[in-house]
Amino acid sequence: DMEQFEAAKQQHEILVVGFFESVEQLDAQLFDDLCKQYKWEKDIWAYRPSFAVVINPELIGSLAQSAPNIIVYAQFKEHAWIYNGPITDRAAMRSFIETERYPYFTQITAFNFKQYTQELDIPLLWVAIEDSHDSYVQKVGRFYEQLGIDYKGYLSIVWISARSYMGHIRKLGLPFIPGVMYIDTRNNYKQLYDPHASI
Repeated sequence: DMEQFEAAKQQHEILVVGFFESVEQLDAQLFDDLCKQYKWEKDIWAYRPSFAVVINPELIGSLAQSAPNIIVYAQFKEHAWIYNGPITDRAAMRSFIETERYPYFTQITAFNFKQYTQELDIPLLWVAIEDSHDSYVQKVGRFYEQLGIDYKGYLSIVWISARSYMGHIRKLGLPFIPGVMYIDTRNNYKQLYDPHASI
């Protein structure tokens, strides 16, 4: 019922929900197979998705409108995101989950460093800031979170603390703080943001 569904959303940071008329249908079995793939991948350190299936017609009608359907609920995102591709396209489904399980803008730390620098297959925008004042971090965050939404699936944006990781900031090639660096590891390309522009 709806209470169980809301409880599940609260218990899991990222909940990927498949809506199906029956667990026996092919679409549901393909979704289940994709879920198992994530369970087998033990090296997901950060933003590990949990999975659920809904076959209750009332819940389908109120939450997904139709079945089959896939929706991602993330506690760090204001809205849920609905998959618009074919359920039979495994690559497209995985790409959707990989895009939606990451925040639009977040701090990079030892906890999520490997996910962003080794696992994520899209360019990274590094925003190096002095984070002594929360109000400044929040102001920067509002701008870059919207940018992250606008370029979702094409670019991931992280901020790095000048107080905690100045050595890595210099290693990235940022000569000043605040600073922004675009890095596309796959194409071996990096670009420093204009230091005269406002961050």
